[in-house]
Amino acid sequence: MAEGTFYPIGAYKVCPVCGKVFFVLELQKWVFQRTVRWNKRTTEKTVYFCTWGCLRKYEADINRYNEEVKDKAAKEKKKERKKNTRREMRKTVREAAEREGKHCQDCRYYMRDSFGFPFCTFNYGIYPNKAACGRFKQADVFDMEERNEHRKEREPQRVGSR
Repeated sequence: MAEGTFYPIGAYKVCPVCGKVFFVLELQKWVFQRTVRWNKRTTEKTVYFCTWGCLRKYEADINRYNEEVKDKAAKEKKKERKKNTRREMRKTVREAAEREGKHCQDCRYYMRDSFGFPFCTFNYGIYPNKAACGRFKQADVFDMEERNEHRKEREPQRVGSR
């Protein structure tokens, strides 16, 4: 079982002293636990121990085990940052587009279908006054009607409809 796997009634934990995997039935009531705090007490993590003996060994050499806990927490935080990088990148592109006044309506990929609904030829969602995406190209060449006519001319002619 992975450490920190939660169940409706408890969780599996790994003792930082001996490395033993054990099950904690009620986390708040578990007696063999300590809270490690760092970064001017803004960051904290609760450490669970399997036995009283492991807790006493931890308290005898607290700095060694605390460094291990901090390093493990830092690695987990790095993994979280990697997951958010793509989302953050899109957000910065959107903010830059808003600052520069770029909107989907001004992009050459912005079109209207036969019913008059707007769509993007790159299949991005389009909303009124939405900030442009990273594929923004200024639509100087045509106005809206000319773009739609140009698109219809380039579409292959359909052979007989039923």
